[in-house]
Amino acid sequence: MLTLGFLGVYVRLQETAVERWMLRALVLGWIGAGLTLPFFGAEAFSLQVIGQAAVSQNNAALIPLINQIRFGPGITFVITGLVLVAIATILAAFAIWKSGIMPKWSSVPLAIAFAVYIPQLQGDPFFQPIRVAIGLLIALGCTWMAWGMLKEKR
Repeated sequence: MLTLGFLGVYVRLQETAVERWMLRALVLGWIGAGLTLPFFGAEAFSLQVIGQAAVSQNNAALIPLINQIRFGPGITFVITGLVLVAIATILAAFAIWKSGIMPKWSSVPLAIAFAVYIPQLQGDPFFQPIRVAIGLLIALGCTWMAWGMLKEKR
């Protein structure tokens, strides 16, 4: 959904001085999201199957497979993808700030949220309130940007 939103922002910023910056943000967002999808897909579907098998077979030996999925070779894809998404949100914030079309601060919460997104992926329960705060920042940024696109002066 983020990349579709970026496409909308790109369309709004076409034919402005910052179009190139937003195009870079859009392309990096697409690539970054694409790199995260296989990892999150594998995690979403395989962890459920492993958990069910471990419980139904009363076999705790299956639990280490979870870390192999989460921290195996796929972690390179997800970290690279999330770094690219973070860079894309920062570039978008820069483009929106400089555009003068949308509210300057509207994309800053989104950029901050994705800049600090990777550390909160740890399994420690300590990070749960941080995850909620990051989710709220993402929602705030996306909503503010959408509102700014609706309210812009034409």
